[in-house]
Amino acid sequence: MKKIIGSNPARNPGYRLKAKSKKAVSERYLSIEECQRLLSAVTGSHHLIFRILIQLGLRPEELFALRPDDVIGDTLRIDEAIVEGTSSMVKTDASAATVYIPPDLLAELASWIQQLKSDPKDLVFPSLRGRPWGLQNYLNRVLKPAAVRAGVGVFTRTTRKGDQVESTDVNFQVLRRTCGTLFGEKAKDPRDTQAQLRHADPSVTLRHYQKSIPASVRTAAVALENELTRQKRRK
Repeated sequence: MKKIIGSNPARNPGYRLKAKSKKAVSERYLSIEECQRLLSAVTGSHHLIFRILIQLGLRPEELFALRPDDVIGDTLRIDEAIVEGTSSMVKTDASAATVYIPPDLLAELASWIQQLKSDPKDLVFPSLRGRPWGLQNYLNRVLKPAAVRAGVGVFTRTTRKGDQVESTDVNFQVLRRTCGTLFGEKAKDPRDTQAQLRHADPSVTLRHYQKSIPASVRTAAVALENELTRQKRRK
């Protein structure tokens, strides 16, 4: 019998078979009321981080790479991302962009940066060790515990030891999807939501939005902020 293939490629440790995931794509996003509950569960830098994730739709690796000099007027420059614990340039031209910061969020961000009293090139949101946050660490130590305290997306799971513990379906992807959904409800043009999330598209490139931010994007961002902070203003 002729050996067409000398060896089984699946046994090669340097070769990985890639199976298509059968897991259903999640469409989970938070309502305004859930966002308000989540924000009420944290203070300080974490409150600001959560707001940026919800309102601006930043990817976590972009958020934890932010520096004070990335705040330019009422805009936020996105040009770096944390990759394997170090900062590097974002992967695509679509990801590199300028995002509008609505007034109330800008005031909170400016106040936080002023408190830092750090160099313009330092990180805005360093970990307790002064290094970039590990995404999984932040998810497990900050975001998920806050969501559980707020009663957002909570369910009970069984640990390997057989214990019943509370967990949540809230993660970074859910918050980015929340931004896309809630912002999209305020925006009149789908291209404005595309500009806010910096998604690449073959027919409509985001390069048109990098140098100037359309008034319609600013209007939608302010409308979302007004609804999100309405409960806070009533207190």
